[in-house]
Amino acid sequence: SMTEHSMMALREEKMCTRVVPPTASAALEYMHKAYDKTKNVFNHNLHHFSALVHDLCDEVKVVLLQEPLYAEVKSPCYVFGDIHGNYADLAYFLDSIICFKDLHYTACNLLFLGDYVDRGHYGLEVVVLLMALKLSCPDQVTLLRGNHEDPLVNADIRHYGSTSFQVQCNTTFGYERGMDIWEKVNEYVFRNLPLAADIDSRIFCAHGGVPRYSGGADDRMKILRSPAFPRITSFSVFEDCEPSEREWIRVACDLCWSDPKEREFAHDMDEYGFARNCRGEGTICFGKKAVDTFLDHHGFEYIFRAHQEKSDGLRLSKSGRVITIFSSSDYEGHRNGAGMLFVTRSGELRLIIKKAA
Repeated sequence: SMTEHSMMALREEKMCTRVVPPTASAALEYMHKAYDKTKNVFNHNLHHFSALVHDLCDEVKVVLLQEPLYAEVKSPCYVFGDIHGNYADLAYFLDSIICFKDLHYTACNLLFLGDYVDRGHYGLEVVVLLMALKLSCPDQVTLLRGNHEDPLVNADIRHYGSTSFQVQCNTTFGYERGMDIWEKVNEYVFRNLPLAADIDSRIFCAHGGVPRYSGGADDRMKILRSPAFPRITSFSVFEDCEPSEREWIRVACDLCWSDPKEREFAHDMDEYGFARNCRGEGTICFGKKAVDTFLDHHGFEYIFRAHQEKSDGLRLSKSGRVITIFSSSDYEGHRNGAGMLFVTRSGELRLIIKKAA
């Protein structure tokens, strides 16, 4: 039988393997001290904050490059939708989930479905917190890419004005340092985020939806899992791309930009259940047939996605097989609630809703 001494040695060895990188510890401590929860404001030491962002980008890039662009996540798992710079809601949910303010003591995984920046005031702070968590516990934290994790989108001042990620970086640090940080976050971090994931090989997860299909052999999952899938700086629908990248960018675009079709009329839909999307040229909507085909062909039960504001942060559609998750309340003053989802170890889905203030 194992002696008490050897059991203690084993416990110590396990504890020693859980060393948090100093950059992650410093960033988590800094964010805790800099954030005034009662006023929802940050009191930054700009020199320290700037150094932390650069260090986090350097170290998180190394972690992300070791991981595939298709992630496999295990339950129990909390799933977050769009955050859009809403640090208060992110902190509220994480404070409720993380035991003893340390993810290492929390027996669950965290999956984020993208759109961390733009439209809210604290996109950079959201990204810093999530990078620190990812660096602290890379196996527990999965950050998917949303359509706003794209430099052509998060520099769109015409649409997002003072809440665009680029403007926020420049406002915080001044133009020169701000542009350096904006470029580095996009190139080192956003470019390398996975585009899709599954939970227990049962639930397909992406920011927007499923890639289009036009009959024949359904090799969509093979494409998503392919080690040849390139890490693309910008897959925006508005960008011209190299012919060799066109197929990859189309798949990435479908994953990050598509929506469920609200009202399905036969004349709108193609024979495989897809339709044009009003979001812009090249974007698609997917109907019930597209959902059923994808799930049945690839053995999934549900699709979890984000990308659209919902009144209580959650919405079920397409016979309950598509669940939209939106984790930012009072979005652009709309008085909506924020939602997230918990997948239990036994596979139950539990909805968590934070009502609008």
